[in-house]
Amino acid sequence: HKFYSEMSSSQDQHLMEVDQQTMASCNQSHSIFLDSKADLIDLLKESCLDMATKLMEVDLITDQLYDKISTKDLVYSEYERTRAMLQTIYSKLKTPRAASIMENFIKVLRMEQLWHAIADLIEQKLREAEADQHKFPAAIALNKCRSTLADNIQGSLVFFANRAESLNILTAAEKQKITDASGQHDVLCTLKLMDVVGNQIAKDENVFDRFVSILPELGGPLIAMAKDLREKKSTNSTSTSTSTSTSTGTETC
Repeated sequence: HKFYSEMSSSQDQHLMEVDQQTMASCNQSHSIFLDSKADLIDLLKESCLDMATKLMEVDLITDQLYDKISTKDLVYSEYERTRAMLQTIYSKLKTPRAASIMENFIKVLRMEQLWHAIADLIEQKLREAEADQHKFPAAIALNKCRSTLADNIQGSLVFFANRAESLNILTAAEKQKITDASGQHDVLCTLKLMDVVGNQIAKDENVFDRFVSILPELGGPLIAMAKDLREKKSTNSTSTSTSTSTSTGTETC
């Protein structure tokens, strides 16, 4: 779409060489922002111009994009304007400046009482992502692929939820809550499913293997993703063991 292509030309495109900690922060920020994007659009589309003004004031969007958003040209809906504005923020979160970009974005959300709830949610997810760095290897592996998994599971949400219940990953109540709203809110329901699974894995790593066992049943890219998740878990487990042995002075097998 011309509107988005014009907007993209003004965005930062260069990734600098950064250390692993900075890149991990970058990955966390843009993954969390993507997960929250649908909620942000719903919340902000009625006050798109107000948000755009505040974002421009803290240099999170350009004057050129602000002009496009504020124009009275009816070709673009409020939804499209809001989506373009948030896409700019998302693109910036793919750079080494991700942490400061996210911090400034949350500060803007704090400027209006109506936006506080989504600011709280994003901050909570950031804290959980930070805590994941010290959780089970399986939880870390799942967190790295969360958004991609949700995208691929979305089309088979009811089937997946039924299988997850049969393997004691979801309770009957959790499954019903997720599947009752499917069809109208598949994206949000799938993300809710991933939240529940992530919480279960954080409590019990055995849930990870049961979760991954369902993925090949859906076919397509999820077959390869199941293998990739197992490898990530193994890699994270090795890294955790190495880190622990280094700090305690013990040897690893």
